[in-house]
Amino acid sequence: MKADERVLFSRGQRENPRHAGYAESSFAFLDRVAQPYWARVRDELDRWFDDFPAGELARDLRNRFRKDDPRQHYAAWWELYLYTFLRRSGYEVEVHPDLRGSDAHPDFLARSERGAFYVEAATTFSGIEDDQEHSALEAQIMDAVERVQSETFTISLEFGRIGTNMPGIREIVRPIQEWLAAQDPDHVLASGVYPSCLIPVRDWELELMAFPLEPEHRGPVKQLIGFGPAMVGNVNDTEKLRATLNRKRGKYGNLREPLLFAVLMPSTFADLPAVEKALFGDTALRYYMGERGRERWVRLRNGFWIDERGPRTQSVSGVVTGFGILPGAEFANRRPRLWPNPWAASPLTESLQIPVSAGSTEAQFEHQDDEETPSAREVFGLSADWPGPEPPFLDDPD
Repeated sequence: MKADERVLFSRGQRENPRHAGYAESSFAFLDRVAQPYWARVRDELDRWFDDFPAGELARDLRNRFRKDDPRQHYAAWWELYLYTFLRRSGYEVEVHPDLRGSDAHPDFLARSERGAFYVEAATTFSGIEDDQEHSALEAQIMDAVERVQSETFTISLEFGRIGTNMPGIREIVRPIQEWLAAQDPDHVLASGVYPSCLIPVRDWELELMAFPLEPEHRGPVKQLIGFGPAMVGNVNDTEKLRATLNRKRGKYGNLREPLLFAVLMPSTFADLPAVEKALFGDTALRYYMGERGRERWVRLRNGFWIDERGPRTQSVSGVVTGFGILPGAEFANRRPRLWPNPWAASPLTESLQIPVSAGSTEAQFEHQDDEETPSAREVFGLSADWPGPEPPFLDDPD
């Protein structure tokens, strides 16, 4: 396939219809998957990019979007999403506008008859803080395991020992294939005892357990690993979001128009309480020694909006969060959310037609999900079954 600078994705015939590999980047999957469902996603994003102002900024966005590095890919995606969302919501959008007396350039200036505001985009990568040491080779080994052929079992996989040498694919596939071939799925179903084994491969140890399929569901298994390596640890969404916002704080000084920080949060763990804590401060249980019944939850003053000295980021009018708004079908089903700053020097006076989480100066929240505001599908002009009507993978039974 050949690249065309006028579009995001490569041009040419696609022949690989498989699911995304564990070591495969978001862009690499989108660019190569041969399914009608994903072709519609590519076509839609190419239309978005065609609407983005041509020139050096467009070339930079395209180059970053096509990177395997998720930090560059998702940052470029989020900028394209915000530009398109604002345009489809009725705003004129200027990319990287000039600021009087400053060399800094926010990502966007959005204008309408109701007024104008600046938008600075950011992406925060968070999730589970896992205490275990992980190797970049793990995803490659999982991709090799997926080459094992089975019509009667799926498996779980854990790494009993993490090595440093990448085994050959045959070294991984052959012992697993032989082990599964020796199992009787009907016997396992009757006994209820799932077979397990430990397979050493060079300096790795693979811990496997086999789960038999019911007779009516047997056939070539599309995804062998039903349960992958578990991660256990603390979710760090609040800390990561607060750090991302603090890096942007003070970058543009005091502007005449409102300034919004728009943050993409790809983490599947991100939720409303995590953002509350990032903006207004963590919560802690206060108690008094020897005095039962006086315990109460309090809000610490370590937030982006306010610290021990009081309100501290009044130049930022609000934060927009995007939970899991990613460049697949997800963006059609999810909307960004606005968090206005109750101490803003330049409050945002107009409605962005998205859900709002309004926090008071006492950190009391009202999370609004106005059903009368347009859905993401309505904003982007997408049908109810887009990018279907087919399933993501035509050979799936569902």
